[in-house]
Amino acid sequence: HIRGDYLTKLFLTAINKGLESIKKERLKLLKVDLWNEGIDLERNILRHYTKKNFDIYGIDVSHIVCKAASQNEPTININTASITALPFKNEEFDIILDLSTSDHVPPEEIPIVFKEYARCTKRNGVLVIIFDWWGFFWKHYLNYIERKYKMGDNNFFTNNRQKRYIDQIKFITGVISKHFDIQNEFCIDYTGWMWNRFTRPFWEKMPKKFYNLILNVEYSFLSKYLKPFSKQYVIIAKRR
Repeated sequence: HIRGDYLTKLFLTAINKGLESIKKERLKLLKVDLWNEGIDLERNILRHYTKKNFDIYGIDVSHIVCKAASQNEPTININTASITALPFKNEEFDIILDLSTSDHVPPEEIPIVFKEYARCTKRNGVLVIIFDWWGFFWKHYLNYIERKYKMGDNNFFTNNRQKRYIDQIKFITGVISKHFDIQNEFCIDYTGWMWNRFTRPFWEKMPKKFYNLILNVEYSFLSKYLKPFSKQYVIIAKRR
């Protein structure tokens, strides 16, 4: 429960920082991946906004995930679709959430994805993206696990198809900057909950106060100095 609370706050903090710049009574929100709402319910992000002034939409490429999310969150408008071809009108959403979704897309398709995000975002609307980016520490740690134990998550292949891509920050910011003005950037996830198998028992014994302290550091001016220890990267951008 401590892990779930921390990971949920890790994403919610980024979203709430993005929402700070939108001055409207009612907002239209799109989340482009419903894994948390359909399967990994410990980190159900959208449930924190269903009772507020939001019209919430969600898409996922998996029909099974969409069906599960519809059952768990019946007030959300859900479609089965790909982020490379969003089934929405131009300038429809005030905020779009990509929470570790675009890192499942091959690099050559990334420009298509962010062009679609820009098309569907209102002028001065906000994009919040969180993607896997392994800092120096995590990159070498995961490569070590892969070589020694043949059990790492470095390659992410299933049936000879790659499932995850670790893109450079400079590449992602360059693509985003073609359509959005970047407002904030943060380096997060120093504990590497999902991947650090050896030290996980240690992290699970730590109290909530410890994780609240980490969270405050992750979203502070100190964040950029801890890039080598981060496993994920946050970008908050505003549509031109």
